[in-house]
Amino acid sequence: MEGTIAVFALFGVPGIYFLGKTDIGQAIVERLRQGNGAGNDPALLAEVDDLRVRLSELEERLDFAERQLVSGKPASTPSEA
Repeated sequence: MEGTIAVFALFGVPGIYFLGKTDIGQAIVERLRQGNGAGNDPALLAEVDDLRVRLSELEERLDFAERQLVSGKPASTPSEA
């Protein structure tokens, strides 16, 4: 374990420092500072909201199925209700 830490200290830290001084490193740093930009996309946000609604409905169905299994009663279909 000490060897791994020593190798990282010798090569990793200076490598990251010098990468930050390059154009690519600066672009990476800028992107990290601003975020990835996906949080501002209205279509993506709408899709995430839709997925949240669908997940909530799925959780409700799973809870219902679990209650039916525990109670031992057969589930009634909407046409029987």
